[in-house]
Amino acid sequence: MVCKVCQAKAQVELRSRGFALCREHYLDWFVKETERGIRRHRMLKPGEKVLVAVSGGKDSLALWDVLHRLGYEAVGLHIHLGIGEYSQRSLEVTRAFAEERGLELWVVDLKEAYGFGVPELAGLSGRVACSAC
Repeated sequence: MVCKVCQAKAQVELRSRGFALCREHYLDWFVKETERGIRRHRMLKPGEKVLVAVSGGKDSLALWDVLHRLGYEAVGLHIHLGIGEYSQRSLEVTRAFAEERGLELWVVDLKEAYGFGVPELAGLSGRVACSAC
């Protein structure tokens, strides 16, 4: 499997598109595809400010990064769910990502703002944490 652009070893195969790309060309392609989608669907105006919900996972961090690279004023919003080490680690990853890139990050801690986290809400509702969230 080789990159369709440079013929180097491919890192990503896009089966639905019928081609594969190396890391560098995949990142370029991903940014361009995101930009095309935003323009095609008239989602944002150039340079517009946008709030991005950021969990600390790869998908939301990638979107935040791409919007920033495309010149949008992308502000991150992270909600600390109060789910022990999981929530703490997610917050740490998100903060480090923002600091490395000089991005603005807003954090809402459910326990501080509302007096309960997802585990407490789950207990009150009789649901599991994922369902309560």
